[in-house]
Parts: sequence; structure tokens; C-alpha cells
Amino acid sequence: PRADNVIITATTLINDTLGGLLRLKKSGAKLVLVGPTTPLLPRALFERGVDFAGGTLVRDADAVLDIIAQAGSGYHFLGKFADKITICKG
Repeated sequence: PRADNVIITATTLINDTLGGLLRLKKSGAKLVLVGPTTPLLPRALFERGVDFAGGTLVRDADAVLDIIAQAGSGYHFLGKFADKITICKG
């Protein structure tokens, strides 16, 4: 509640703890939510108090899936078939 800047992982979307953490955010604090799928619904996040959504934008889903199927990771597809992005509330 005393932080001016807060960074939260998107795991909070899965374990249902984001709402509680958002309620603890002090007025005026900037909040960043980061995780691979975070940018999928940025408007919904912004409406709930998130200021920045950082994640992954996949440009070639088939290529990324092929790499993952071969036990690859972001090191193998980021910059080639996907990019890290940040979307600002505006």
C-alpha cells in the first residue's frame, strides 16, 4: 500500500489474487501487470486499475507452436516469430 510503483505477474489472474492486490494499491501509484498473455485484454485490465500491460505479441502462431512442441522457449522464438510488448493505459 505504500509503493509508488507496483509490478505484478499475470499469475495473479490464474490464482485469483489480482483483485485483492489491486485493492491494496495506493492512490496515484503506477501498476504494471506482466506475463505472456497479459496483452490479450488490456482494456479490461485498465478499467480495473492497471496502467501498463506487458506481455508477448505472437506474429506467427504456427512457428511458435512448432518451437514449443520441440521443447523450445522464448529464447528460440522471441524476435523472430513473437515480440515482447508493453501497452500503456493512455
